[in-house]
Amino acid sequence: MSEDPFVAHRSLLFTVAYEMLGSVADAEDVVQETWLRWAALVDAERRWHGLLAAEGRPLRLHTDAPPRSVAGRFFGLVLTMLGRTRGYPCVGGGSGVLTQQLVERALARGVELRLGSRLDRLPAARRAVIGAVSVWELGSIVGRTSRVRPDPATLKVDWTLDGPVPWSAEAARRTPVVHVGGPGRFVLFGQYSMADPSRAPAGKETAWAYSHDLQSADAIEAAIEALAPGFRALVRGRREERLAPGRLNGGTARLTNQLVFRPRFGRPRFADGVYLASMSAHPGGGVHGAPGWLAAQAALREHR
Repeated sequence: MSEDPFVAHRSLLFTVAYEMLGSVADAEDVVQETWLRWAALVDAERRWHGLLAAEGRPLRLHTDAPPRSVAGRFFGLVLTMLGRTRGYPCVGGGSGVLTQQLVERALARGVELRLGSRLDRLPAARRAVIGAVSVWELGSIVGRTSRVRPDPATLKVDWTLDGPVPWSAEAARRTPVVHVGGPGRFVLFGQYSMADPSRAPAGKETAWAYSHDLQSADAIEAAIEALAPGFRALVRGRREERLAPGRLNGGTARLTNQLVFRPRFGRPRFADGVYLASMSAHPGGGVHGAPGWLAAQAALREHR
């Protein structure tokens, strides 16, 4: 009988936690919490097996990890569980509100912001430099090559529409996010005004779509039109943006770039006095702020 993966890697997990936290007690607490969450995930995977077969597969396509891989199945499981147990909240007024509030909070605490200039070298700092840039950008500044594989190039399209999207499926008319297509032709489509009326005037709609499979806005629109006849006739305006490889997630979501498999075992310390705090750092992309928090904590521990 094969050894439990958590048991097999417990010593490595403790080492990484200790180097990040600097305390044996805190590291033990983290390992214990990880064990409890691992056990819960294993139990949930058994209980949710039928649900994952029906609903988890589209959610696996949110990343570049192969749907049948360990990482792909994990993301499908986590996203399904979060959707079923917590839901997916959206920010009233758009995600730009988060940036606005963070800036206001920083300014209120005396932070000086310098915008619109390019950095070719690290700025002078008394204690630490925290880099909220990609691992490749930070590497070029400090002269260190990164072997992190980027996530694929992505096409993003935004629309203003003369009315709600006329999906053939009734359920799709009532959900802010719709999965279109499957492996090799997947499109993630958002229509948020039903959750946040400030996104569009009454009777109108704003929408967006991402795809790292389809490489033209026309192809994306054709995929939507097939499931929502009349969609193209509603389009008032369209904006396209091509995101270069690595721009969306700061690195691949495959297992080779997760947890302790990340460079430097996932620790935020990038070089002497330099800490990586972007989506390229553990635990990766998402609206959670965890990479910045981990980098700040590491800097505070080492420069007390």
